[in-house]
Amino acid sequence: MNTETDLRAKGVWCLVARVSRRGPRDNERRLGYDQFDPETQVYCIPPNRNDDDAELKVFGYGKRFHRLVTTTMYAKHLHHWNAEFVTDPRLLKVISPPWDDKEDSQVLAFSIAQAREGAPWPAIELRDWNRTRAQKKHGGPTWLAKFRDLLGLAGGSSSKKKKKKRSRSSGK
Repeated sequence: MNTETDLRAKGVWCLVARVSRRGPRDNERRLGYDQFDPETQVYCIPPNRNDDDAELKVFGYGKRFHRLVTTTMYAKHLHHWNAEFVTDPRLLKVISPPWDDKEDSQVLAFSIAQAREGAPWPAIELRDWNRTRAQKKHGGPTWLAKFRDLLGLAGGSSSKKKKKKRSRSSGK
């Protein structure tokens, strides 16, 4: 039994950055910059590439009414990258998948933060991390899938049985 994880609050590792004071120029696209005050801390979904024009999905508390805002920003408008263990319940609802409390999320967040400051980009780690997260199914079936299953049950036979019957009859 690991007492360190038992005593720690429920939370996830996440990539964190601050909104830059130096905003976009007049001829640049703003892309979410107006949602936050300068130096506001935002929580990021990891980018797929390491350049200033990479678009990131970010979450943070906006400058109006201090509500949780979800938007897309360019990486060049963010600075002071870091990894942080987030325990805020409102943030956990929006960043929990794909971020989690496992060690690979922590390593990925720290390596991306270091890459944004000049270290090599963690391409292999990011690819592996994305693959493990893509295999997880989040949420239940949609209302359309539930309706289709309900109609299938009312009809009395499923499409799997029909396929088996067709394959048997064509083989004889």
